[in-house]
Amino acid sequence: LYLPALGKTRRVVSGGGGNEDGGSFFGTELFVDDTQLRKIEQYTYKMIRDDVYEGRPVWVIEATPSAKRAGKTNYGKTQVWVDKGRKLIVREDIYNKAGKFYRQRLNTQYTQVDGVWIAKRQTMKNLLTQRISVINNLSAAYNRQVPNELISERSLTDVTYRERELAALRSQAK
Repeated sequence: LYLPALGKTRRVVSGGGGNEDGGSFFGTELFVDDTQLRKIEQYTYKMIRDDVYEGRPVWVIEATPSAKRAGKTNYGKTQVWVDKGRKLIVREDIYNKAGKFYRQRLNTQYTQVDGVWIAKRQTMKNLLTQRISVINNLSAAYNRQVPNELISERSLTDVTYRERELAALRSQAK
């Protein structure tokens, strides 16, 4: 992982290997698994029920990792609450491989940006350690053209160049 603010590269360790706390992402309650998009073919999905969450209709869906994926994750299953109208995850209950409910992600402060619903605040609760991490999404933009030059070695190593390119993108988002 490249951290441009520090000008450094850091190795991200996965949470695999049976250690539930070993995959912590930079000391937060988020694990590396939480930062990656789920690949549909790596999970089995099951509709649990229709429900209401915070006054809005939701689907509650259970995602269980495939045999191949199970060897790379500490999650035994995840129950996901999806807002039917916004098509947005509002809550996730995360179970370990032993079937114990041990973590919960709550998404709040919803807003629509460029036609896409997002949660501006994410709270991850670790029920085993009683620790909480909160992430605030300060800004977002969708469907923007990104110049190829921004995804280059120069952009990663030349702070002045990168910031000039990013400033142009940020001005489009306003």
